[in-house]
Amino acid sequence: MADYGGADLYYTEYFRVHADSNLEKPILRSVTENPTGRPVAAQMIGNDIASLVRTARELQEHPIAAVDLNLGCPAPVVYKKCAGGGLLRDPRHVDAILGALRDAVVKCKFTVKTRIGFDDAGVFEQFLPLFAKHDIDLLTVHGRTVAEMYRSEVHYDFIARAVEAMKCQCWPTAMSRQQRRLRRFSS
Repeated sequence: MADYGGADLYYTEYFRVHADSNLEKPILRSVTENPTGRPVAAQMIGNDIASLVRTARELQEHPIAAVDLNLGCPAPVVYKKCAGGGLLRDPRHVDAILGALRDAVVKCKFTVKTRIGFDDAGVFEQFLPLFAKHDIDLLTVHGRTVAEMYRSEVHYDFIARAVEAMKCQCWPTAMSRQQRRLRRFSS
């Protein structure tokens, strides 16, 4: 990757946020000891509003370009705790989290990574107005549901809907089987 000049923006591994959590030192080092000279977004995952706000404030005391909320992790160990993609089962709670974080994130950008639903892509239409309402700075859309994990084809039409509906930039993140085959072929 160095031959291509590196990434324009790096994301940390996610900080696991709960009532007793602290900023995990190995993840924090990827921010404080960043040798790339490129911006870093600090990714958080959790469901407790007060803890997410506390962590977002702590993260802003470090050299980050953004606080990123992960609403996309499809790992059962995560979504069974109603974190990551598991939050997509509760639009009202997501709304409350987004509102609290939008108020707390003042020194950098506030971004969200999401999937298009938990087990039903039809709910994505409920989330787009929430993302817009809270004036997020960037929306990254993984074009599959949590239940689809990485197995199905990407639903590019949902990514296109996000681009049309949002004032902020929208980035896709998912590869189709064809793209993966082409990448393996070209290696």
